[in-house]
Amino acid sequence: MEKGCWICSGGENLMQGERNSFFTKVKDVAPNLFVLKCYCHSFNLVASLACEVLSKTAEQLVHDVYNYFKLSPNRQKNFIELQHFTVCEPHKILKPYQTRWLSLSQCVNRILEQCPALELFFIDEVAETKSTQATIVLNNLKTPYVKATLEFINFVLADIVALDTQFQSDDFKLHRLLPEVQKILGMYCQNFMKEVLPVEKMSSLHQDVDDDMKWKDVSDVYPGICAYETLESMKPRERDSFLGRCRDWYRSAIKQILKRDDVSSPVLKAIQDLNHINIINKTASLSSGGILFRNLSIMKQCESDSIQLVDAQWRSLLIGEDIQKGGWDSKPTEEFWREMK
Repeated sequence: MEKGCWICSGGENLMQGERNSFFTKVKDVAPNLFVLKCYCHSFNLVASLACEVLSKTAEQLVHDVYNYFKLSPNRQKNFIELQHFTVCEPHKILKPYQTRWLSLSQCVNRILEQCPALELFFIDEVAETKSTQATIVLNNLKTPYVKATLEFINFVLADIVALDTQFQSDDFKLHRLLPEVQKILGMYCQNFMKEVLPVEKMSSLHQDVDDDMKWKDVSDVYPGICAYETLESMKPRERDSFLGRCRDWYRSAIKQILKRDDVSSPVLKAIQDLNHINIINKTASLSSGGILFRNLSIMKQCESDSIQLVDAQWRSLLIGEDIQKGGWDSKPTEEFWREMK
């Protein structure tokens, strides 16, 4: 453990709590260890907590539709027939899981995909069975406010799901973390704020998102193209209410991201320069090598001469012409550093 550089784990108290956690025990052995929380878990928490500001009816609809089919083979059979009739893909309705990260996004996407078949199915159910539950589901499926909320969830969670998927890779991706998080912050900001802060000032976003003087008018909040089209069938008061909730979602998501991801971290900024594309394009910072050496515990154990040698090699990479001729643009970062070693 004394030779470790950094450690990444879930953010629960057992692992990274301030008192008597695994992290505090490790710090006793390696006080300079660089600690990261599991970003896949963090992304899920960002999405879950941000979605709390939206109408609960939309999420409840996802559960109600699944529960209506799950124990009835006959209903499932009838639904399959309607899928063929409406030319919908023969996909099953998915169950949202609290413990399965970002499963809500897949479930919402499936409901939207199957809307034509679902509406016909529940129209038949209401006519034949007079079921109260079927009536509730049908009314919600036909409500523009609920549909727009589902479309908004599908839109905003797509970026987080893509980020989550990227960082579940077996390949080294840590150098992509900071620019990808900054990209998402920028996109969320432009959807409801008058101006988007430059990358170097994003750490102050937690204050700006609460300043209503920096917000766009509620009618200019962007909820995604599909939800935007659905707004046309809503009354003005409903439209403003919906867009206000969308704005609250963006604000909440930005706050949750900043709470879990230190976008001003000098170590993360230096790590992003490990991306060999930055070196090839000569956009990597000369100071990144020194920042990593000062902040990673394994480097602090090296002799001064060794550190200076490695730093000199880092700086020489940024001016070398051979790298530009090596055809590294299309090769993975790990392969580049194995070759440099």
